[in-house]
Amino acid sequence: YYGAFGNMDGSGIYSFDQCMALLAYAKLEK
Repeated sequence: YYGAFGNMDGSGIYSFDQCMALLAYAKLEK
């Protein structure tokens, strides 16, 4: 996913808010 960088994410949607979800998910993984 590149949403954190403000680029097109896996869904093909430009979303910066995606960053928050990615960060939270990454922490759960680790």
